[in-house]
Amino acid sequence: SSGINAEYGDYTTRDGQIIIKKLLAQSDVLVENTKPGTLKKYDMDYENIRLSNKNLIYASLTGYGQDGPYSGQGAYDVPLSAEGGLMGITGPIDGEPVKVGVALTDICSGLYLYSSILAALYQRTKTG
Repeated sequence: SSGINAEYGDYTTRDGQIIIKKLLAQSDVLVENTKPGTLKKYDMDYENIRLSNKNLIYASLTGYGQDGPYSGQGAYDVPLSAEGGLMGITGPIDGEPVKVGVALTDICSGLYLYSSILAALYQRTKTG
């Protein structure tokens, strides 16, 4: 054991919310990967969480953004690969679109989020 006290909180329960909010009050980063508005139902959206930790970096990863006509839809790798045209450039030249061998859209999204979090941490270090 490294002496780290790990706590688990289910944001849909009152007890879980207490645990999560306690952790977030002293955290550097929160990564949200839910449909827009999900955490707002539990007062865990950016505006509410920021009240207890103004330095928290709130990183949100959604398939279709925070607002707009598709924002409430779930986002999954294969449909996003098709919508973005990735499947159209995979496979035989004159053939049907083909699924990429790995969840490339998911992987790239995570990498973009990761680099954005690093940039935000760096910026916060430089500017406070």
